[in-house]
Amino acid sequence: LRADRPDISYLRADRPDISYLRADEPDISYLRADRPEISYLRADRPDISYLRADSPEISYLRADEPDKSYLRADRPDISYLRADGPDISYLRADGPDISCLRADGPDI
Repeated sequence: LRADRPDISYLRADRPDISYLRADEPDISYLRADRPEISYLRADRPDISYLRADSPEISYLRADEPDKSYLRADRPDISYLRADGPDISYLRADGPDISCLRADGPDI
């Protein structure tokens, strides 16, 4: 039990890569000790692996699609941020004929 963090309840002995169970958020199960920029593993969504602590506007990292890194919580019409191209920011969920929004040009 952590005395300094009452919101974190447990240390896992069986998983050294996963450090803590959260008592205050039962749908978010684990804090990662080995990746400080990634905070949580979701127990209720096996297709979504990580929540980012360092970018609140980016909510999830996908484990099942390594070339598509992020889901946006604040923009449900935009599904993914591209990890492989910094000039191409988003893939659109609402239009299969529209693939990418450019970060460097709002008119494109």
